[in-house]
Amino acid sequence: LALAAIWTLKMLVDPAARQRLLRLPLLWPVLALLSASIISTLFGEYKSLGVQFTYRLVMGAVVLASVWETLRTTRRLLVALCTLVGAALISAVLGLLEFAPWFDIDGALLMAFKPMPTTVGGALRLSGSFEYANGAAMYFEMVLPIVLGLAVLFSSRRLLEGIADLGLLLRNPQSAIRNLLRVAAFVLFGVFSMALLLTLSRAALAGVGIALLMFAGAAFVRGRSAESANIANVKPILLKSLALAGLTMLLAVAYIYTTQPIFRLRLTTENDRNWYNVAYQPGTVPPLSAGDWVTVPLTLRNDGPMVWQAQGVLPIHVSYHWLSEDRKTALVFEGVRTPLPRNVNPGESIMVDASVVAPSRPGVYYLQWDLVQERVVWFAYKTGIQSATTRHEVAQASASPNHRKAPVTRMPAPVSAYIAPDADTVERSKLWKSALKMFLAHPITGVGPDGFRNLRGQYEGVTSWNKNIFTNNTYIEMFTNLGILGGLAFLWLSGLALWSAMRAILRGPVDAGWAIGLGTGASLAAFFFHGFLDYFLFSTPLYVIFWLLLGVGTLQGWKVGKLEGLSVPTFQLSNFPTFQRRKRC
Repeated sequence: LALAAIWTLKMLVDPAARQRLLRLPLLWPVLALLSASIISTLFGEYKSLGVQFTYRLVMGAVVLASVWETLRTTRRLLVALCTLVGAALISAVLGLLEFAPWFDIDGALLMAFKPMPTTVGGALRLSGSFEYANGAAMYFEMVLPIVLGLAVLFSSRRLLEGIADLGLLLRNPQSAIRNLLRVAAFVLFGVFSMALLLTLSRAALAGVGIALLMFAGAAFVRGRSAESANIANVKPILLKSLALAGLTMLLAVAYIYTTQPIFRLRLTTENDRNWYNVAYQPGTVPPLSAGDWVTVPLTLRNDGPMVWQAQGVLPIHVSYHWLSEDRKTALVFEGVRTPLPRNVNPGESIMVDASVVAPSRPGVYYLQWDLVQERVVWFAYKTGIQSATTRHEVAQASASPNHRKAPVTRMPAPVSAYIAPDADTVERSKLWKSALKMFLAHPITGVGPDGFRNLRGQYEGVTSWNKNIFTNNTYIEMFTNLGILGGLAFLWLSGLALWSAMRAILRGPVDAGWAIGLGTGASLAAFFFHGFLDYFLFSTPLYVIFWLLLGVGTLQGWKVGKLEGLSVPTFQLSNFPTFQRRKRC
């Protein structure tokens, strides 16, 4: 809001700034996307969500316009990106401290940012100061190429010469400051690599791979161009930096692959549903009276690929549900807990004396066994497979003093009163089919901003669904929510921005701005690739960095076009035939 206020004041008092804004290459697609958002909101079902969507879009456009207005010198741009990297470093360090056994950072600090840690299969996923691990992964994925671009910059005296004052300070081959900055850049690359890998996001890892390929492609293409002499001194530095970055990433992958079994599972499975497979072999349940406590011998076999943890923050307990006579209603959902005597490895069986408390009223009930990972999920809801039920007649409670009451010390209390059914691992194909149905029903204006997650159940024929799940595809999300108008406007914006960033990389002068532009262009390429598998565009921290880098890439491409005398798409009255005819008259 402060940035928007400052920018608005600048536009009001400075006519030259208003003229520069009209020359912003992305102005047309931004206005088209804003218009599509407003139209879709007017026709959409959730108008309040549309207002929030449009507000965030406007704030992103303000970030873009502010970059266009203020970061026109390489020195300013360098300071801005170093500030961005420093902020990301704080979050990455906070995330790495989540894995420190000697420091409880989750309870002490990070709960101010999120309701609970992100987990998969009971294993912690790094989220740092972000609400969810996937958001942290996308952010670190976009910062990594920037850090690599800075590493290339600080490794070359030739590239630093173009920066006023700073180049003079670092030009000396024996400059300790330049060497320190170069080492710091690679250390930061390693820190961000570890943080990204611990988010257990496969799409983010693939996005970083795309970014590294862009660095390699830039070195290859520019090295074969007619102006290869101008890059002769920079190409070896670029290739060495790329090789060191790739080695750092591979070492980080190898370390986490060997120390984090869940990381291996994430690489080989689409979701964690089959991680919770279990087979039950219950023993005989003795006759029950209302309120009786009994123990039942129960043999469990771990048919999933993960280890059942008996202790820790997210332990696995044995429990059960008491169902009604028609077996459609859980009359007692939260059965008492029985801890596992030890960890259970995949394929291993274990026998447990499971505690069971009979319902407080006499009647006919069905007993259904289940395992529960506290604060995460019931096994049956994760796998969708219910265990067999057994019928039991519960008699009137006995008045005898020897009546078997449940000893409180034998029953660990549930961590949560109720763990909701799992709906966070919906297959992408299912989500995309639902999105297609919505798009075909509302092809022009879409179902409205944020409409997919709120309307998905209606198109799938269900009455209850998780409304925090998006399409997991940025492009499908835009076409579904905003229709053809918004989808094409977003493709126009993305294509023009990527084309501008690529032109700066492939045709711009090899200087400090080129190294920075290479990092930001590779970051945008990683984002657009990741967009095929996830949707984060309007998460607050992510739309800020997205529009920031969109502005940087556009500005670098515009500078190249200006140097070459090429026409750059701008918002100018002189582009209109009517204006040109009046000018001739």
